[in-house]
Amino acid sequence: MREFANVELLVGDWREHLPIRAPFELIFFDAGHADDSEDAIDLLAPAGLFVKDDLTPNRPGPDPVRDLLLNHAHLVAVEVLTTPETAAIVAARRA
Repeated sequence: MREFANVELLVGDWREHLPIRAPFELIFFDAGHADDSEDAIDLLAPAGLFVKDDLTPNRPGPDPVRDLLLNHAHLVAVEVLTTPETAAIVAARRA
């Protein structure tokens, strides 16, 4: 395996490893629920990007993850169709 000076492999729950390494310029959040997302948003640097994928376009009914990200006071967010069956939300933390 190749090693890079600017890469660190962490194994375990992100809540244990990432807060002490924050703030981050980019968080690709491919896990959890709306309550997990709030804690992850707090790890973003000002103007940092938050990406949440694996969303279903036009999902009926309430969607707590979408509601949180698209209406969060500290984010400017947009939903992007990534395929006809999947979507992602890309958000920037307000400075």
